[in-house]
Amino acid sequence: MAQSAYEPDTALIAAGALKFENKRTSTVAYLLRQAHRQWLIWRGTDGSIKDWIHNLAIIPIRTRGGSWIHGGFYLAHRSVWADIKKELDPKKPLIVVGHSLGGALAECTVLRLKNAKKEGFKKRFTQIDMVAFGKPNLFFRFQRRKKAELSFAGFKTHLSVVNSSDLVARIPRFGYRPALNQTQLWFGPDGDIIDPETAVKREHWDLSSSITDHGIKGYCSRMKSFCDSSIVATLSSKMRE
Repeated sequence: MAQSAYEPDTALIAAGALKFENKRTSTVAYLLRQAHRQWLIWRGTDGSIKDWIHNLAIIPIRTRGGSWIHGGFYLAHRSVWADIKKELDPKKPLIVVGHSLGGALAECTVLRLKNAKKEGFKKRFTQIDMVAFGKPNLFFRFQRRKKAELSFAGFKTHLSVVNSSDLVARIPRFGYRPALNQTQLWFGPDGDIIDPETAVKREHWDLSSSITDHGIKGYCSRMKSFCDSSIVATLSSKMRE
């Protein structure tokens, strides 16, 4: 699904997806509503100068819920959010996905839906799951730490998938960090690891692969291999904890 956001609109639109786009911020998302679930798919950086302006606008902004997050990502998300939330159905499970910048925007979505009533919804969503691939750091490091910053009733899955040398998944490095309660699926050079130690991440870093490891096609290839591996059951068990 995350890969489909980069492809021509034809397939998603033919499947019934709604497209949301703000050309000023170069932000694109798709909402695909199925019988028993809904998918919110965020497109990542497409290389346009507008995308990179938002990626690099690192001044933190305080959200309604009190969290301080990356200002560029917040503004990109806000530019289409008002239209998206009009189409969301709290009664249906919501799966939010994204790659690169799209992963950060997926996390912004969950952060907003933590305070569903403040966003105009009459009730909380029955279930929310989020999977991000190669997402950058969203949360401002120098704020009061809240262990449950993205933990709330109905939010079942918070999975961050990372190729070991993906540069984008390590930035912004100064002043920002990932969410404290996410589960990380790490695609290392010698196999897949769930929530690796910092020392392992440093050991796996390879500058020569820092750009190629970020590509969505590489993530799709590793995910196919992962789904055929024995570690799938381990990850599923951890996500149910």
